[in-house]
Amino acid sequence: MKNFVVILLLVMSLHNETCFAQDDRLSLKAQVDSLTSIKQFLEKENLSCKDKSCYNNLYYNTFPSTFDRFNAIFGYTDLPDGNGKANPLYYESMEYIGLFVEIFSQKHVLYWSRLISLSCGAHWDADAVNILQDYIQTTVEENVKDFCLFLSDYNGKVISDFWHFYFDGPHPEKYKEDYETLYLKIEGIDTKVANLMSLSYDKILSEHDGHGQ
Repeated sequence: MKNFVVILLLVMSLHNETCFAQDDRLSLKAQVDSLTSIKQFLEKENLSCKDKSCYNNLYYNTFPSTFDRFNAIFGYTDLPDGNGKANPLYYESMEYIGLFVEIFSQKHVLYWSRLISLSCGAHWDADAVNILQDYIQTTVEENVKDFCLFLSDYNGKVISDFWHFYFDGPHPEKYKEDYETLYLKIEGIDTKVANLMSLSYDKILSEHDGHGQ
């Protein structure tokens, strides 16, 4: 319990930071332990509204904000010997990601900014990464105009990374129809976002080797 209190104090000290990596300053173990403990508190049925709001904020600030840390917590690591290992919360990844979406998906600024930060430098993979990509795609499809206007405030590198992850996968050519439909919608909203999406999709197709890379 003492260790958890220390972790919570550290998380709260980072609460007002605005950089993408605010929550990922914790060590991997501390972040995993904190996420686990906060989730357990949020699942209690007798939480007051004030306590629930507090723990929601803690969960947001402790949930990974960079792709590398997201993968290190929820993903699967391929080893040089051809084997692999499940990362700390791999088997519970759907629960943790689902809880994040449940709490924050209607809080668009918080939710969308975290999805965008997680897409920076991201690449497709199975399981947790695929779940993240699905949520990103659903978010865009359900909020095309507002999301694109929100995305347009970011620099070109971030926008390109976002679309690269959006269309990445084992068979990106299968997104062609979705891409064309989405492009027509976005072109009428923001040409910069549309053009960067087009360049990102073309780049994925040119680099594709049949294995999601």
